[in-house]
Amino acid sequence: MTLLGLVFCSMTFLWLAGCAVAIAKMGDLLRRSAVRRALDAVTGAVLLALGVRLATEQR
Repeated sequence: MTLLGLVFCSMTFLWLAGCAVAIAKMGDLLRRSAVRRALDAVTGAVLLALGVRLATEQR
């Protein structure tokens, strides 16, 4: 049972380490001004659309 716990812990550690590496590499990409402006525009459009939908919703 201890061996199974160690296997689970090591798999979890490898998964989280891989996520951390991927996020660090994505962070470099997301800090670029063009990408940041595009993400801001998309986020703003989504929030605006949700607000319009909420305002026009009928009870």
